[in-house]
Amino acid sequence: MKKKFKPFIFLTLLYFCFAIFPFHSQDFAISNQLNLGTMLPNWVYVLGGNVLCQPLKTSQGFCVVSEGKVLTSFSEEGSIIWQRVFPQGLQPYISQGFGEMIFAVTRKTQFQMINCTGTTLFQTETDFPITQKIIQGKDGRLFAAGSDCIACYDLKGNFRWKTPIHKRNTDLDLVELNDGSLLVFLEKTQDDKTIGLRVNPFGKIIEQIVFAAKVIQAAEGTEGVLMTFADGSAGLCCVENGTAVSKWALKQEKISRSSQSSNKIYITQAGLPEGKCFILSGSPSTVNVVNTFDGSIISSFESRLDSGKIIYSGYTSLGYVFIDNLNAMCTTQNGDLIWDAKFSKKKPFSYVLPSDTGYLVCCGTDWVIQSYRVKQFLGKAEPSSKPEQPSSYSDFYSEILYPSNNVTGRLISQETFQNMKEYYSPLRESDSTVQNQEEFYLSALETEFQAMTDELKDDNIALHQYSTEETYFRHNIPYVRQLIEHSSLTGFSLFQKKYAYVLKNFSDKSLLLATIIACKETAFDPFNDMMDALDFIVQTRYSVTDEILLKACCDAVYEICRYMGRPAFFSQGKKIISAMLYPKYSPQIRNYARQTMGKISKLSL
Repeated sequence: MKKKFKPFIFLTLLYFCFAIFPFHSQDFAISNQLNLGTMLPNWVYVLGGNVLCQPLKTSQGFCVVSEGKVLTSFSEEGSIIWQRVFPQGLQPYISQGFGEMIFAVTRKTQFQMINCTGTTLFQTETDFPITQKIIQGKDGRLFAAGSDCIACYDLKGNFRWKTPIHKRNTDLDLVELNDGSLLVFLEKTQDDKTIGLRVNPFGKIIEQIVFAAKVIQAAEGTEGVLMTFADGSAGLCCVENGTAVSKWALKQEKISRSSQSSNKIYITQAGLPEGKCFILSGSPSTVNVVNTFDGSIISSFESRLDSGKIIYSGYTSLGYVFIDNLNAMCTTQNGDLIWDAKFSKKKPFSYVLPSDTGYLVCCGTDWVIQSYRVKQFLGKAEPSSKPEQPSSYSDFYSEILYPSNNVTGRLISQETFQNMKEYYSPLRESDSTVQNQEEFYLSALETEFQAMTDELKDDNIALHQYSTEETYFRHNIPYVRQLIEHSSLTGFSLFQKKYAYVLKNFSDKSLLLATIIACKETAFDPFNDMMDALDFIVQTRYSVTDEILLKACCDAVYEICRYMGRPAFFSQGKKIISAMLYPKYSPQIRNYARQTMGKISKLSL
């Protein structure tokens, strides 16, 4: 009989142990709100100094800029992926762009582009102190802002243009409007109302804007720039028909139920789908889900947060996260609570970053990173944001252009090609007198590429055989080669898909060689377009005797692998090159392929 009751007695004792001595682990949290002040972190890492700015979320985990001139990439579980020391020092500005490229400001007047393995691809010296993080435009171009200017650079770090701005308000970051133009805020006000300048992507000031009140916060959204104002109101500034307009505005009393609101307000899109944003107002704050097309309030819910002390807002695969100096919460779009945590008042954190798998990465002033699991996560985390596709600034092109034809002749003259080469020269300095005609250059190149691909693709050969008029591009191959060569000088993310189309659809070997060289010179391939095309033509287009073309392919594959730095590129690059190691290829090609394979292997280490 005693043996029969032993399991029951054991389970009863175990139950009382849990009841009397509750675990302070987040996985067994009993209360609705987790207290990070009494919990033990899941992992701890000691840095060589304090964290200088908000950690950067990456697909691998996150990156941290710390004192001691160190940039460190961590996994969500706390493992170091890579670490780099910068002798020049690091400023508190870090950002991310297409292809998971990281932009770090080193020294006051220098920035670097770093790939996802921590390799510096370039470092560029500006002639002014950089006062905010580097931002990337729609076509990949990079914008650096100082207190008295903004400047543009390409994806190799080459200078493009600089526009003087008299006393920019450095408390408000340079932001991009819905049409791709830049919104710059000035220190100067008019009747205590903020003044802004609208600058096109080619450096020309096109409009001055006087806002309805003093701007406190400006955040980019899909429909325009979301703003909060000193009077407690919020609104959306967007471009319609080529002019900046106030799309809507909400007064403070409409968006807050708190009696202690005192004009505290915060606005963000935070990963919401197009057409929606969050507005937090008051303390404790009311969280409003707002329709960004007309400013109507879709829903609202209460929180413990102080909207005047928000240090982070963002979207994770678990839900929407808001963090102030004492609290953190994750909710659904409708306000259903997913997890809720509070920080210690005695030991507050400077920066906090939520992960997609339920961690809170907390950085204090004691050189320590502490990570707490606030939500048990089962399964594989879906990316919390989809990669943005590059696009052109066609809305700002100078005029509608018509492609080359047999009646009007070539669109781009030899003189224009020369001017283009001078403008896109990597040696051109910021005080260069070369005229900026980028609107025309890019418009002409894109127009010609579209016409060329329509005319020269193999599917249309039969149509042209019976045409009484000779086609232009098919019979002007040297001109087409110039188009391809000069397009690679631009240094933006505009022609990768076009190169891929040429490689997959054209058969003229001189064009293929020019395009392969353009792929090598461009190297930036965030969506794998050029690499896939190179894989295709090695397998299907080339004869085993095409030594020049195959060696050019090896060079292009290596350069793309080096530039992008992702394991997937290394794997595909090795696959492409290994196809040239078979005995059917000449000894010269096999030897060149082995050398290239060795170089790619060194990169992957």
